Amino acid sequence: MAPTPHELIREGGVLCRADRVVAVGRADGMDAAGAQRIDLGDALILPGFVNAHTHLELSALAGRLAPTCDFPGWICSLRAHVTRWSLDELRASILRGVREIAAAGVTGIGNITARPETDAALFVGHSRATDDYAFCDSGGRRIHWRCFCELLGLREEEAEGLLEKTLLRQSLIDSFWPRAAFGLAPHAPYSVSPKLLRRCFEVADAKQIAITIHAAETREEERFCLLGDGALFDMVREFGALPDEWRPPRKRPLEYLAEMGLGRSPALVAHANYANDDEIRWMAAHDISVAFCPTSHQFFDHAPYPLRQMLAAGVNVCVATDSLASSTTLDPLEAVRLAAPLCPELPAADWIAMITTNAARALNMKCEIAPSYEPRRLDSLDHGEGSQSRSSGENPGRNAGAGFNVFSLERSCNHPLDALLRGDARLLSPESWQT
Repeated sequence: MAPTPHELIREGGVLCRADRVVAVGRADGMDAAGAQRIDLGDALILPGFVNAHTHLELSALAGRLAPTCDFPGWICSLRAHVTRWSLDELRASILRGVREIAAAGVTGIGNITARPETDAALFVGHSRATDDYAFCDSGGRRIHWRCFCELLGLREEEAEGLLEKTLLRQSLIDSFWPRAAFGLAPHAPYSVSPKLLRRCFEVADAKQIAITIHAAETREEERFCLLGDGALFDMVREFGALPDEWRPPRKRPLEYLAEMGLGRSPALVAHANYANDDEIRWMAAHDISVAFCPTSHQFFDHAPYPLRQMLAAGVNVCVATDSLASSTTLDPLEAVRLAAPLCPELPAADWIAMITTNAARALNMKCEIAPSYEPRRLDSLDHGEGSQSRSSGENPGRNAGAGFNVFSLERSCNHPLDALLRGDARLLSPESWQT
């Protein structure tokens, strides 16, 4: 078993009493008198996966949008689909995504919700009194959510109102989701005004709220910020979202965001496909985590990802999937297998950390198998606050997130995590071993 990806215990076990983990270690060294023994055979127990960046409300678009290099055109196609959806269709799209991530062994997620109606879609038919929500319980797994509420708006005069409305969603999430925590998601440098960006970073720092933003994702974004023209500029203007008085910042996206306040507190940057060496070093120095989405990166045929540079600089990199509108999967392990050829010398433990401990850190969760002193289902083990210690005002139990996965090893190998990367391990459903 591997309590964390970098700690392997041969002949290991987990001792549970009354749905609580009370000991982790070698099975033959545990005081397990009276306990039922479940022999998993040649298997690996490790933390549940954490998908740090996705948009589950777009799950119904799986296979509907073709791979393309035209990012603005893709946004237009996406909008044409999503704006027609009813509340029931939106809910069905989210639930499709939930079922897929649960089947992949995901027990922690950073999900961006672009529409306030998403909250209603999730809460319909449920009350806080019930702990069996379809959207966070699928296939016997309980999923812990970091709910990033997205903000868009380039008009300075609307900034305070947009932020105030978004912050109201925090109380709704806190009231209805016992396994969720709120976060802010100003969308991107090309869709959020300078005032709204500054206020989001200020509030995130002052109230210790998790924050994420798409940045350095495309060359079109660079052109928008540096020159104020190009295909992305034309798209935003055609949407009627660009004020007459708008002027480009004349800076690269990450440089601009740093000026607006990114880096005041820990944050998660989604993609960073085109971050340069100086920006990478700056992110490492300011506790900025990065969500690398290999399937989405391939979908848009981006330039080679600067993964080696990020790891060498000490950036906390996690691997995520993005949405099914630009990805073929919501399974973080599949995404890792796609990315692994970028750094074939990297140990398997480092790759698995990108979808467990690194990803949990990016979401202010903690991801390890350790004794839990609160009653939990066996697949829902919380362990307190994450390493960033940014949880003031939140219930720490909501903020920690991964349970554990059990993989049956199909072939013998020197290290069981190598079997995961090669595809020689099969994820067991909780029902198959919780008996």
